[in-house]
Amino acid sequence: MAFSNESSSTSRHIYRTREKAKKSLFEYTKIFYNNKRIHSATEYFSPSEYERMYFKKTA
Repeated sequence: MAFSNESSSTSRHIYRTREKAKKSLFEYTKIFYNNKRIHSATEYFSPSEYERMYFKKTA
């Protein structure tokens, strides 16, 4: 059985196991998505940047 996931609008990945698909999705979410996306709730900083600034202020 193969599992697929579109991690971007232009590429499609096919995984041979569910475990490999889950690992790939986790890596995309943790490494790429959470470091890149911005949101108005975080003053248009990425979550990683906002977290860094928060802890710098409280230190």
